[in-house]
Amino acid sequence: MQNLLSVDVGKKLSGICLYLDGIIIPQKSIKTENLEETILGYLKDYNIQKIIIGLPLDKNGNDNSMSLWIRGKIDSMKRLQNVEKTFFNERLTTKESERFIREEGLKKKKKDIIDSVSAMIILKEYMENEKF
Repeated sequence: MQNLLSVDVGKKLSGICLYLDGIIIPQKSIKTENLEETILGYLKDYNIQKIIIGLPLDKNGNDNSMSLWIRGKIDSMKRLQNVEKTFFNERLTTKESERFIREEGLKKKKKDIIDSVSAMIILKEYMENEKF
């Protein structure tokens, strides 16, 4: 079974979620400026085989300013060049994350967990799409 890491990259904060031994485990959101170092730690500690990066494509599936910024950010992470990466359309995950947080009664923690919940949704949708 492959170990996976998904990332919801934001300008200030990024959410991370792991898939280890069949279990989905959202992680604490981190400052985007620390993203490369954090991912490297997860790669080392958990033998991650693939990183899934959420891209907020437009309704036609095309890049926009944010998705281009995310692609550039990931491409600039030179120490991750040899790691398998997949970009995955995450256009509606923020709205879905907000709904999940509301339904679970986690509103007070929303700003602390929304990015990681989005990373979890990206991972779940990727796995469903790939019939993982």
